[in-house]
Amino acid sequence: MERIKWIALFIIGIVIGGIGGYFAAPKPIEYKYRLEGEIPIGAIMSSTEWCWREDPYAIRIAEEEINAYVKTLGLPVKFVFLIENAEGSPEKALEKLTTLAAKGCKVVIGLRFSSHVKAIKGYADEHHIVIISSGSSSPLLAIPNDFIFRLPCTDAMTFKALRKHILNLGLKALIVIQRGDAWGDALFEEAKKMEAEGVIIYDHIRYDPNAKEFSAEVSRMAEKVHEAIEKYGKDKVGVVAFSFLELGTIISQAAHYPELLSVQWMGNDEKTGIETEVGEYLIKTKAIFPMFAVPTTTTIYQRFASEFLKRSGLPKVTGYNAMAYDAAWLAAKAVLEAGVYDGDAIKKALPKVAETYFGASGLCALNENGDREVMDYDIWAVVKEKGTYVWKAVGYYNSITDTITWYYTNYTTPP
Repeated sequence: MERIKWIALFIIGIVIGGIGGYFAAPKPIEYKYRLEGEIPIGAIMSSTEWCWREDPYAIRIAEEEINAYVKTLGLPVKFVFLIENAEGSPEKALEKLTTLAAKGCKVVIGLRFSSHVKAIKGYADEHHIVIISSGSSSPLLAIPNDFIFRLPCTDAMTFKALRKHILNLGLKALIVIQRGDAWGDALFEEAKKMEAEGVIIYDHIRYDPNAKEFSAEVSRMAEKVHEAIEKYGKDKVGVVAFSFLELGTIISQAAHYPELLSVQWMGNDEKTGIETEVGEYLIKTKAIFPMFAVPTTTTIYQRFASEFLKRSGLPKVTGYNAMAYDAAWLAAKAVLEAGVYDGDAIKKALPKVAETYFGASGLCALNENGDREVMDYDIWAVVKEKGTYVWKAVGYYNSITDTITWYYTNYTTPP
């Protein structure tokens, strides 16, 4: 009987202890997703001429895909992209950023122009707003640990293609004309480095980026090209133009000076539109323009390109359009990875997200400055086909091997 009594007490003790342990132990944490509702992502188009007519289509495509993706995950969030137009003005870019910040944006994409990124950088850093640029490439903005991330490589990489071409041609003297902004200044700094390789900057002309007429600059160019030809020979002199669409006006005015059309011209990016006005002169000078190459054979690019062309009605897709699409995806993925809509958390998450994100513009891995790590370049020029002047990739620059492969061999010698 005594034995049964102790067994009963033992069982009662276990039960009481279990009940006490249940109430004393910490309760399981109920996980609640910290993001919910609408998440505003800002987008600033740098200009009416290009970006405003193109990139909003890319962003809207990404927006729809992102929200469909979020829905499949069962998350209680919706991304809303708020698109503004800076109309070519750095001051207006800053104004638009403050507007978007007031609407709660902690991430802003777009901002193709380096001058615009420079204008908003201080505000973005101070207010912890993550910027993902789809076009800025000035090496002067390659700064570690700030809130600026850029999907193109810097123009230090772009100029490598021009450098290789200059050395292959054996040019000895360059006349450089450039936009007077952060982007043009940075490219000129790259050009100056060639003096260490025996290529002198014979003259440097910096013009107002808002100018509409360049007769004084072109007259000076003609004078300096004439002097350089007298000293080095025609096949040893080149003109380097770091310009936007105003290059069409510059070349049309240069056509009045035979010496300017007798030497090699080169610059950056193909410039759709100027071929109808100055195609003849671009061919005569064998003008070439490196522009980053995107992997157009991938499934993601082809799917994006097809939808972009259908919606926009535009004749082609540019690499900048692909990077606008990728910027939208990276912004959303970084927010989801951070798990909270906070600039510091998003800034921390973005490099890791980009490291494994392969989008319409290719792998988006970033370097220590927050800029794209590596890209190859197509070399563009104007050619005449069936009586029409058109832009065409005439070569390819491999940034790893530092070599140019030409599809049209007539670009291997000066004009």
